[in-house]
Amino acid sequence: MTLYFVIFGHLIGRQIGQMSGFNYMEFIVPGLVMMAVITNSYNNVVASFYGAKFHRSIEEMLVSPVLPHTIVLGYAIGGVIRGLIVGLIVIGVSLFFTQLSIEHIGSLSW
Repeated sequence: MTLYFVIFGHLIGRQIGQMSGFNYMEFIVPGLVMMAVITNSYNNVVASFYGAKFHRSIEEMLVSPVLPHTIVLGYAIGGVIRGLIVGLIVIGVSLFFTQLSIEHIGSLSW
C-alpha cells in the first residue's frame, strides 16, 4: 500500500491535481483502504481453508463434533478480523501522506 501511496498518490497525483474538490491523494485513499480490506479478508479465508485441506487437517475438523455452520462462521470471523486490522494499518499509513476527515458519519453506520 505504501507504494500505491507514493507512486500513484504522490508522484502521479501532483500532475493530476484536484478531483471533485479533493486533491488526488485524498481521492484515492478510500479506494486503497477498501482494496486492502477486501483482498486480505478474502485471502485469509482461502489460505486458511486450503492450508487445512493440503495439510490434511480438514478431515479432523469435519469429523469433530462441531457443527458445519460453526466452522464456516469461524473462517468468516477470521477474515473479518484480518480485514479490519489491515484496514486500520492502511489508514495509519495513509496519515503519513494526507489528512483524513469524515464528512458524513451517518453514511458509515448500518
